[in-house]
Amino acid sequence: MQGFSAAMQISPTPSRLLARALALAHGVCAVLGGLAFAAAPLGLLAVLVATALHWVQLRRRLGVLPRVLFDSNDQWWLLEPHAQRVPVALHRHAVITTWAMLLPLQHHPARPGVLLVLLPDSLPADDFRRLRVRLLWQRPPRRAEA
Repeated sequence: MQGFSAAMQISPTPSRLLARALALAHGVCAVLGGLAFAAAPLGLLAVLVATALHWVQLRRRLGVLPRVLFDSNDQWWLLEPHAQRVPVALHRHAVITTWAMLLPLQHHPARPGVLLVLLPDSLPADDFRRLRVRLLWQRPPRRAEA
């Protein structure tokens, strides 16, 4: 498939599904923390403040999504501001399903990478489908274990 597919620029929009899942997870953590620290009001207050701060930080990050280019030679590029293209590699533990894609992109083994979380509402339906099929097609086949 190398060299025969068109380049794809992936510019995801913030996912409402992901925002709702994060809100639910933080709500559950706040309730569980409240139950665990019900006897200690200062502990309860600390858990609720920490949960709220974490929620605010995640909401801020949801609005800043990385743009990625997947070119016709199956090379990944992180598109940074000021038109800079940084080469990245797709980690072998990417998760690709019909309802979500978790694509860990590595800059360099010594530097932390970017986790690109794509849900069906973060890309146009046709782009989501084409990317999923292309990634599944290029994935090496699993070897049978004896």
